[in-house]
Amino acid sequence: MLKQVVTMLKQVVTMLKQVVTMLKQVVTMLKQVVTMLKQVHVKQVVTMLKQVVTMLKQVVTMLKQVVTMLKQVVTMLKQVVTMLKQVVTMLKQVVTMLKQVVTMLKQVVTMLKQVVTMLKQVVTMLKQVVTMLKQVVTMLKQVVTMLKQVVTMLKQVVTMLKQVVTM
Repeated sequence: MLKQVVTMLKQVVTMLKQVVTMLKQVVTMLKQVVTMLKQVHVKQVVTMLKQVVTMLKQVVTMLKQVVTMLKQVVTMLKQVVTMLKQVVTMLKQVVTMLKQVVTMLKQVVTMLKQVVTMLKQVVTMLKQVVTMLKQVVTMLKQVVTMLKQVVTMLKQVVTMLKQVVTM
């Protein structure tokens, strides 16, 4: 859209240059008219005045075109302003959303830190459980050893009881 505006403004400048050139020609012709009037060449003066009128009509037509083009440029610029306002609004929304994302990410980081802390506690507890289980295994080994001794002693008692019964 801005390219179109620039192109149209260049056309306006070109047309205004043409208008200036034509006005210079009109001034030159009017000077000639004045000179001829001084010399009393009425037909030539009338002819030149007709040419001047024709050129002035062309200037008016070109100026009307310039005005029309400038109106189009203004309309296009208004559209550009509207679009830019929309872009600003959208950018504000993006910034707001990004702020929300940052806030959420901070919350996630906080939660992850809590999870890490909890996992460290779980690891510590698991180490304690392993230590306790090792103690239990050691105690169970002792119980097994004691039970073996009890069995051995019971066997001895049974043997002794058999001897007593056979006596």
